Amino acid sequence: MRPLTVAAVQAEATPGDVAGNAARAARWARIAADQGATVVVQPELFLPAYDPPALRASPATTDVAADDGGWVADARLDPLRAAAAERVATLDVAEVERVRGAHQMLAEHRADLGTDRCLLSG
Repeated sequence: MRPLTVAAVQAEATPGDVAGNAARAARWARIAADQGATVVVQPELFLPAYDPPALRASPATTDVAADDGGWVADARLDPLRAAAAERVATLDVAEVERVRGAHQMLAEHRADLGTDRCLLSG
């Protein structure tokens, strides 16, 4: 059994740039996993950047949509899925998600789900 090693990653996010921030988060997750982390956590609302003006101004580009089952298939998050699968790590990255019109705040990108989608966890 692998020990549980948690890495907290703090990186600078660009307001409103979900794709760029996902790529940045994936890069740091790989670095943490390469150093032994099995769980990698990012700051609250890292993907859209914690920037209320950007979140209000452009929810269509800062939110990611989840289906009724809580699955997120947004291609902008592909770098996170790839990092989790490549390094067999669990990544917790906070984003704003819409599920049935309601906003949720957390998603978990897991390598052990056996899927290329992300499951809403909170």
